[in-house]
Amino acid sequence: MSREYITKGLKRIEEEKSDLLTLLDTIDEKENTSEPTKIYKLMFDGGSRGNPGLCGAGYVIYKNGKEITKSGKVVSERNTNNYAEYMGLLLGLHDAIKSGIKELIIEGDSKLVINQLNGSYKCKSYNLMPLIERAKEYLSKLSNYTLKHIPRDENSVADGLANIAMNNYNKKKDKN
Repeated sequence: MSREYITKGLKRIEEEKSDLLTLLDTIDEKENTSEPTKIYKLMFDGGSRGNPGLCGAGYVIYKNGKEITKSGKVVSERNTNNYAEYMGLLLGLHDAIKSGIKELIIEGDSKLVINQLNGSYKCKSYNLMPLIERAKEYLSKLSNYTLKHIPRDENSVADGLANIAMNNYNKKKDKN
């Protein structure tokens, strides 16, 4: 193993530790509670084959570091990569809320999505505006959340789910 690889791994561990400590600091500590703390993380991704082109989205939800659910699907036959990224987030948020999750660490490799939702970037794309509004609506249903941009290579599960969905769609289309 290279020094760079180990250093990168240690950095990621420190970031994860920081995320968990931040979330734990915000949890309402109730006396006489025997239920252990539950930490949920949503990782999302989206992609397009061509831009615009076929769009796939994927997400995975973890509870205390263990995968509890994941999904990938084709979300449009012709749209942009950014549209697909938002759809990955929306699908994951919908599933998390439906499952009763109230506190969530949200990670994605799209700087655009993360920065638009935290207010650092403005949206100028009309096709994304309704998706941003829906994302904000879902986020308002959570009691606490953090948004975090991560490098693409740390988002391989969600990325893989989006790509599998697009691959399977193309295989079905080729058979017809």
